[in-house]
Order: sequence, then structure tokens, then C-alpha cells
Amino acid sequence: MLTVYAPAVLEGFEWVAPDRGVDHEALLQLDGTSRSSNWTPLNVRLIKADVDSGNLHESDFPWLGVHALVLRRSAMEVLLGLLAHEAEFLPLACADAELWVLNPLRVDDALDESNSDVVRFGDGKLLKIDRPVFDALLLKT
Repeated sequence: MLTVYAPAVLEGFEWVAPDRGVDHEALLQLDGTSRSSNWTPLNVRLIKADVDSGNLHESDFPWLGVHALVLRRSAMEVLLGLLAHEAEFLPLACADAELWVLNPLRVDDALDESNSDVVRFGDGKLLKIDRPVFDALLLKT
């Protein structure tokens, strides 16, 4: 079995926020389907300060949420060669930085539900996965 680390917010570093709620919904729809042919960059802003900690540090991966990995150019260029056939990098429109969101193009059904911490709604539909565990034998190479 393979356990995968899920990203978490790191205190003190900048965040990204979509300008419109509908754009946040578009980011939730990144599901392994290629979007590059009809992608229009979504308007986002960098959040560089907050009331609790003041100025936030610059990040190669500004936090948006666990559902969308946002990258600055430096991080995108490193990962581009590694993930060229596994993902696409979709540009975001931001006045303060060149940013992309990673859209994975490979989705394997390898979740080992019996060993994962899975939360379901009353009707059995998936709500969230707190701790995923994957069956390495089911992951495609």
C-alpha cells in the first residue's frame, strides 16, 4: 500500500483567491479532463498580508486549497519536464505574479477505501477523504 501526503496550508505564506465565486467553482472541476484548448485564464489575486500575521512570505506554491495546486513560474518550469504527459499547467490572470494551476490528466482508481479515512454523507456519497491510502498495484505506470 502507498500512502500519499496531502498538501496543507503553511502559516505565514501568501494565498491565492479567485476574484469571483464562479471561478472558484471552475477550479473545483479540474478532474483529469484536458482543459487547455478552451481555457480562459481565471482572474485571481495574491493575498500578501493578513490581520493576524501581517505580511505573508512569497511562495512558489501560493495556497488556494487542497483541490487546486497553484504554482509560480519557477515551480511550473521545474515540474513541466517531470509532468509533461501527466498534467497541464493552466495560466491564471494575476496582476502581481505569473501563476498557473496544475490540472492532472491522469486519474487512477486506486484508492484503498478500507484503509483510508473516508467521510460520507448519509446517502453514501463521498464527502471527503481525510487520509487517503492507495493500492500501489492499481496505480498505472
